[in-house]
Amino acid sequence: MIDTDSIFLATSRLAEDGALRAAAVAQLKAVCGSPAYRDWQSSPSQLRPFKLPASFTVDALNTLGLVQDGALGVRVNLIGQSTVLTDGVWVDARIRVFPFADESEAILAYCRRRGLVHWADTVIDLATGSGHNLAFFGNGVRRIGMDINPRALAYFHCNHVLNEQTDRVGMLNDIRDGFAGVVGGAAGSRTLVLGNLPFGLASTRDMLALTSNGGDNGLQLQGAAFRAIAAFRQTPQGAHAHAVLLGYSLGNAATKQWELVDLAKSIVGADSVVFDVPAHEGLLRVDGRRTMANPSPLRPALDMAGGCRLYHPDPVAARTRYAALSDRFIAQGFNDLAYVIVEIAPAGARA
Repeated sequence: MIDTDSIFLATSRLAEDGALRAAAVAQLKAVCGSPAYRDWQSSPSQLRPFKLPASFTVDALNTLGLVQDGALGVRVNLIGQSTVLTDGVWVDARIRVFPFADESEAILAYCRRRGLVHWADTVIDLATGSGHNLAFFGNGVRRIGMDINPRALAYFHCNHVLNEQTDRVGMLNDIRDGFAGVVGGAAGSRTLVLGNLPFGLASTRDMLALTSNGGDNGLQLQGAAFRAIAAFRQTPQGAHAHAVLLGYSLGNAATKQWELVDLAKSIVGADSVVFDVPAHEGLLRVDGRRTMANPSPLRPALDMAGGCRLYHPDPVAARTRYAALSDRFIAQGFNDLAYVIVEIAPAGARA
């Protein structure tokens, strides 16, 4: 595992040496675009760092300390024109920065459909990780990423330098404290608040990594995010803000009722909430792939989740615990699980 200090050191080297930065970007893109890497990142092989074929040129990556024992010590995601470094699933779950970018792509697709991508002049990411959501927005847009994990901000700043981005600031913040006064801007700012919060259902802290664990019903931190947004909407900058959050939700597909949506309505008001259950998105990531329909019946969905080798070294035990969780929620009337996108729109803007 690459330690956090080494990420900061790589950032300093990238900032000091433009030629090294350019070479590193070219070599990372070559690795990420190779068939071997694409196969690795969608399979259980990603439980271990990607072993670099001898034919790859990686001298710049070696100089930056990103190669260890012939393997790439980070995960690489290509987002638009950006090259984003983050942790792989082999990193200790207690400190791991979120590895995946596909949920961010789902958020971007929704924002495009709603005309929000080119509308915003400020984008605030509530749980930025290494900066996947903000990588979709170019220079000229003020971008603020907040996270509770210092290691995430180390990657965030590294990616900022690696991609020569401006107007991009990372801040240490616990969403349970709201925006903690770190966000300031003029009244009338076109502010877009984003949250990629795919917290899975987990009856105990050890069932999922910290970056994925949402407690019993997956909503442990969602309420804090909605309350922070509700408070922000009372400020001059937030009065006209749109917010788009993605998360898992228990509910009922037949009645189109979802716990995540009900929670948002109870906090910010029903008239402000729009939601979507994107049918083209696969549900849950099992061994690197999201292949289940969205939404899916709760019991088989959690049974498949328990069999994911990326998160559960003992699938039999995990499936037993998920079965008990399924029984409890089905008894409460929740039959389905879905990826849900919730938009909180300013007064008069709901459509």
